[in-house]
Amino acid sequence: MTSIPSQGKVRIEIIIPLRDNDGKLIEISKHKQTKDEITQRFGAGNFMIPSEGAWTNHSENDRIYLDINASVWLLIDNTENNINFFKNYKEILKNRYDQKVIYINIMPASEL
Repeated sequence: MTSIPSQGKVRIEIIIPLRDNDGKLIEISKHKQTKDEITQRFGAGNFMIPSEGAWTNHSENDRIYLDINASVWLLIDNTENNINFFKNYKEILKNRYDQKVIYINIMPASEL
């Protein structure tokens, strides 16, 4: 993980699947739970559906997979407590959505 300056704000972006690995729609209640948790903890979040993505699985068949996802982003204070929250939250989301990988990106942010 890249080192993020220890002050100011960071932007967190989470890519959340709308379908499980078998192509079945994920229950709305799981998305609502995630939205509620983020909003309650940080006071706000931007929840965008749909977010289109594509990926290839080179280890299996080189097929290009197209995905429709949800994306969540928010600006938060860059504190050790907040960063550790998302390190732990990633595992919670992997279990909740039954995924091998959940992408959470973090980057420095400046407000104008």
